[in-house]
Amino acid sequence: MKGFVAYCRGNEDLVQKLLDSFAQVGLPYLKELRDAVESCDAESVRAVCHKIRGAGSIICAEPLLAIVDKIRQSAVDADFDRAKGLLPELEKAFSDVIDFIKKIGTGSN
Repeated sequence: MKGFVAYCRGNEDLVQKLLDSFAQVGLPYLKELRDAVESCDAESVRAVCHKIRGAGSIICAEPLLAIVDKIRQSAVDADFDRAKGLLPELEKAFSDVIDFIKKIGTGSN
């Protein structure tokens, strides 16, 4: 995600605005994805993964994106046990992004 800060060319307001936006949408998306996986709804999993991927791509959250891709592929393969097993890893990646956001917000990067 440090590449994200460079990508914004030092525009601290833009960095904070985009990170705050991710924080606002990220947790509802995570709940929506968990519900879709628990319901074994492949189409909903695919759609929510697409939303998370879009939000995560903007802030260069590569580890999070890799996990989302695995969950999406698991749903495509109808392997919902694998998708469920990946949810804690995704939650950890979200937590890491939120920690990064807090760190950037305090200027201690």
